[in-house]
Amino acid sequence: MARALSKPAGATSRARVSFGETYLEETIDAVFKADSRAAGLAMLRPYIDANMSKPSADAFQESCGKLFVLSRVHTSMAPEVSFAKVQEITDALSRECSMASHTAAPLVAGLKRFVEQRILPNGALDHITEQGFRLPADEVGALLDRYRWPHDAKRTQVLHILRKTLEAVAELRTTSDAAVRGSESIEEARLILNHSHERLVRTMESVLDEHATRADPTLVLGQNLFVAVSRVAQAQEQENVHRLQSRSWPSFDSRVQTLFADAEAREKSAVKAEAKAKVKVAEEVAMATAAAAAAAAAATAKEAAKEEAEEAKRKRCKA
Repeated sequence: MARALSKPAGATSRARVSFGETYLEETIDAVFKADSRAAGLAMLRPYIDANMSKPSADAFQESCGKLFVLSRVHTSMAPEVSFAKVQEITDALSRECSMASHTAAPLVAGLKRFVEQRILPNGALDHITEQGFRLPADEVGALLDRYRWPHDAKRTQVLHILRKTLEAVAELRTTSDAAVRGSESIEEARLILNHSHERLVRTMESVLDEHATRADPTLVLGQNLFVAVSRVAQAQEQENVHRLQSRSWPSFDSRVQTLFADAEAREKSAVKAEAKAKVKVAEEVAMATAAAAAAAAAATAKEAAKEEAEEAKRKRCKA
């Protein structure tokens, strides 16, 4: 019978549970959150020494070090490559540990599960943020599938958050471009840009208030996303300032003259349209009058012809 997996000497006493279910996840989580590979592996070593032979512990530590490096660079790879690399590393570790220790299997499985479920899927969020939230909102589902997000309640919340965020950022960019290009004055452009920025903040606050806790009770996801969106908004604001300063804006007097010129042009156009309408009405009246006159003349001629015919008939009868 396989011996029970143990805590390292000196660890805080607690009910004995499977190392792979609790201790491993806590320890591996601390390892991957460490500031450096060496610091993370130093935390790991006492636990693996307590649960497997030295050859297996050495192999486990080496593989964990490789996965630590992978966790820092996997966003630069396609997700398929990252998952394949994890499979390759853990398969090799399984082969080495199976020959040296019969207690290592659950630890290897737990390590693989942790990396595949807790680290690599977050690459989807990194992909979106590193590209400046330029992914089309309708492609979020496919992206989560590539990073093997399970179809559960958390995915539903994350999917909604990301779609709304991408739509909000896209609207900010579209509005900014339209304001810089189409505004009549720099004051008008700034007003539109300020309103657009405020609308983005309100949207993010609303979406995160509604969904962030259900997506991640620790709120880390929501906080990181808000910070990333804030950086994008700041970059957009800097771009707007540069474009506003680069554009040649008409002076106030020039704008007033333009307004008067536009008003005068609209007035002239209205006068022309009214004159044209009067001419058309006059033409229609003339045509109607002529038609009526023609009809009356035809009726008169018809009546005269009828009377002539009757008169001729009477004369024939008398004769």
